[in-house]
Amino acid sequence: MVEKNELVLEDFTDVTDYIFKALEKINTLFASSSLTEEEKSKLGRLGRSIHSAGHEIDHLFLSLESVPSELKKALQAHYGH
Repeated sequence: MVEKNELVLEDFTDVTDYIFKALEKINTLFASSSLTEEEKSKLGRLGRSIHSAGHEIDHLFLSLESVPSELKKALQAHYGH
């Protein structure tokens, strides 16, 4: 059983999973014929910003020094490039 304040891999991967799901939804909206080119352009900029933030989050998670070594190894395996 995990203590309430103990971090687990899913605490990190859930963040990036939600970002990925947001990008999928933005792509769906972008592909819609209901939107104008200007609206699609704005969505495209938003999607690129979110994508970039996702990479920054990956790098941040990998740089955390205070996580337990086993969790650090799991983070490296999941986010390592």
